[in-house]
Amino acid sequence: MIAVKILEIVDTGTFIPAFAFNVGTAFEIGRARELILRSGWSARPGIYLGRLSRPTECHYDPWSWGSKSRTMPEAHKWIIDNWHSLKSGDLVDVCAILGEEPHGTDMHGCLYDVVCSSEKRGSYEP
Repeated sequence: MIAVKILEIVDTGTFIPAFAFNVGTAFEIGRARELILRSGWSARPGIYLGRLSRPTECHYDPWSWGSKSRTMPEAHKWIIDNWHSLKSGDLVDVCAILGEEPHGTDMHGCLYDVVCSSEKRGSYEP
């Protein structure tokens, strides 16, 4: 099964609802493994990242986001390195990742001061 996570990516002046999925988790399934390998993937995990608002803009390579902004490349690299500790709903704060003042989130009108954990900031459930 391919693991999919919904994440909140923030940076200075930026709020990006995103999805990420790990193709590497499908290697345990025989036919899926064969299809993935035949399409050119290696046997190592691969994290795709995309914006929920632009699902056709999805990348496997953190450096393929272009040079317009630091947000998606930095978030993507961090997500790859921290995939196993992330859960759906987690916050990925690029400012905090880069050692700057954390941006936090203002979801539901409340500013949270945490960097990257939905456990510390509570649930988004209405």
